[in-house]
Amino acid sequence: MPDKTALHEEATQFLSRQDSIDVRQYLHTLHLREFAEPERQLMLVVLQDALRCLDKYALTRNRKGKMLFHETEEWVFARAEDWVFSFNNVCETLGFNPAYIRKGLTQWKTGKLDMERGPATIKNSI
Repeated sequence: MPDKTALHEEATQFLSRQDSIDVRQYLHTLHLREFAEPERQLMLVVLQDALRCLDKYALTRNRKGKMLFHETEEWVFARAEDWVFSFNNVCETLGFNPAYIRKGLTQWKTGKLDMERGPATIKNSI
């Protein structure tokens, strides 16, 4: 049985650290822990919500909808990894390739915008 004094001392040292936990360290721990399922489920919900937001507001004319679309798009295309819930970290924790998802979203957006514009017409100037 571990010494209670040693455990208390270790806990005190951990809690009194001045630096914040390294995101990579946390994500590595998240991958290893069996009880991390709630965190993964939360990340999946965050990703699903982002995809729904992009789909729902891609062609909106509503100011609030446009703002939500652009904020979500910025989150998806940001390359930051210094935040646990950055797009890169969410994807990697869930086992998705963020670059692959970005590429698919770019193609989807292009297709959606092309459909909105309709077929191109050529005017006969003769």
